Amino acid sequence: MKKKIVIWGTNEKEEKVLMAIALNSEANKLDLYVFSADQATEAFYNSLIHDWRENREVAFPEEHQHMERPLSASESILPENLKADKPDIIHRAQKEWPFLVLSEKLYKLYREELNDLKSKIEELSEFNKEQWEELQHFWNKVQEQARDKMLSYGYIKELREETNELFGIMKELRKKVDAELRESSKKIRKEIEEALQAIDEKVQKGLSLKILFEELKKLQNKVKESVGLIRSDRNTLWKHIDKRFKTIKEKRFGPEGEDSKLQRLQRRLDGLLTALDRLNHSVKRDEKEIKFQKNRISNAANQLEAQIREAKLVMLEDRIKSKKEKIAEMEGIKADLEAAIEREHRRIEAKKQREESKKAAREKLSLELEKSKKRVEEESDKLKEAVDKVKSVKEEKKKAAKKKPSITQEAITAAGATIGESLGDVVDTIKAVANVLGQHANEVVDELKEKASDIIEDITEEAGEIIEEVKEKVDEVKEQMKEEMRKTAPTQASGEIREEE
Repeated sequence: MKKKIVIWGTNEKEEKVLMAIALNSEANKLDLYVFSADQATEAFYNSLIHDWRENREVAFPEEHQHMERPLSASESILPENLKADKPDIIHRAQKEWPFLVLSEKLYKLYREELNDLKSKIEELSEFNKEQWEELQHFWNKVQEQARDKMLSYGYIKELREETNELFGIMKELRKKVDAELRESSKKIRKEIEEALQAIDEKVQKGLSLKILFEELKKLQNKVKESVGLIRSDRNTLWKHIDKRFKTIKEKRFGPEGEDSKLQRLQRRLDGLLTALDRLNHSVKRDEKEIKFQKNRISNAANQLEAQIREAKLVMLEDRIKSKKEKIAEMEGIKADLEAAIEREHRRIEAKKQREESKKAAREKLSLELEKSKKRVEEESDKLKEAVDKVKSVKEEKKKAAKKKPSITQEAITAAGATIGESLGDVVDTIKAVANVLGQHANEVVDELKEKASDIIEDITEEAGEIIEEVKEKVDEVKEQMKEEMRKTAPTQASGEIREEE
């Protein structure tokens, strides 16, 4: 965490104020600067963020408040009359700054020891085994503090860089050792490349991609943690491993941009589970670290080490609390993702069932249409036969009219019966066809309906013409009969005709 904080807040009058807080690690105190809303212009706020926090000089307004506060892990950084808009930042600084101060004091001890080593090594003209071992012993102590996280990352980085420079000088003096290091790096690289080739063969055989993905992660960690690798070999192996990662990801999830919703949800869940697992392991490590620090406090070499370890305990306890809150939040997200995946599974299954139902319905409809088509064709044939029959009767009537035979009551009755029977057949056939079409109207294809409709229209029109023609012939026959009967027996014939009428 940085030694300077810029944060908005309010004073006892609920007025908006800008606060700048700086850690004075030498005096173990805090410098608190408070600026009113009028003084906290956008330009001044940006200068605090970008310049003052980076230890560059910034001119403060003349009428600002300045106060010193003691640094304590149990007391708040801010006085009671001031409140921060983001109290979590203040809380974090309150827990971590005491550790930062003690860590800085420890760093200064190592700084002095490293300066002493540097002066000795720079005076060497040839490789000195004792100085090499002394430098190694120093770096082992720094690494131990780094593992115990007793030093901040910035201090460790600075010590590492300068120690590496001294190791570089020693390596120049020990060329044979450098040659051995290169040979060792070559062996490690060859071993890892062989493992990568084995993974390629497993991918081609279609083995579990998830297991192979985990194997790649282990190789990646091995490259990362291996101190025997030189930079060129390490960079080459990074490229080889990255290439394999991309290949396996494409095989697992498909090309970029073509992932389904279910695959995206599953990948999110997998990533969340991995993060949860890491976070839980991190909490366990912190809890283990707390036990370790408590045991070491009683055996501390000096009071400063004991104070550092106590500050470390406070920081670890606060860190565990924060991580557990994050775990609870991630568990909620996990439940949401699992529910979303379950819904997506149900949606896919329902879609599949709908497709199968549609397919079955289409097959059934196709069969029904085929049956309906055959029935319509059969009824159409009957209808054509009836029409032909009516046409035949019509032709016969025309021929009979030309011959003008004497027409009797029996002839009229027979003709009427024949025509009536034919017309009845036509009407029944029309009704049958209409019934078939009515039952399957929504299922028969358009061209079938048009064909049936055209047939019915033609038949109905022709049947109407035939009926009208028959009626005219019947009326004509009746008139002829009346005339004949009047000539032979007027009175009796008139009565009979009236009865007929």
